[in-house]
Amino acid sequence: MKYIIDTSSWIEYFNGTESGKKVFEIIENEENEILTSVITITELMFFFNKRKIHFEDSKNKILSISKIIPIDLILAEQTGVIYSKIKPLRPKLSLADCIILTTAIIFTAKIITKDQDFQGLKEAILIN
Repeated sequence: MKYIIDTSSWIEYFNGTESGKKVFEIIENEENEILTSVITITELMFFFNKRKIHFEDSKNKILSISKIIPIDLILAEQTGVIYSKIKPLRPKLSLADCIILTTAIIFTAKIITKDQDFQGLKEAILIN
């Protein structure tokens, strides 16, 4: 199975919370393919930097266990189409979240997240 680990899930993973343990189980299952959107790296850099926490070790861990998905022209265009359709229905869904959602659609993957803005989307699995 393919899984996209979003920002909230990586934070839980690195904090070793109960939710993080669920993320760990998904990541450590060798049958799973783990993906991370490059936009998640941006969000994590912001999160760590804001708290004055060194990000390099965590970033290297992500790079060692996850394939980073770049934002190419196809993903950018598809995100624009999907965002224009979903934004009126989900006004709190950010552009970054829509990039992750579009990545899930393109790669036929499930998003692992704590972000309630994904609730009810078939591409998302919410962890508590």
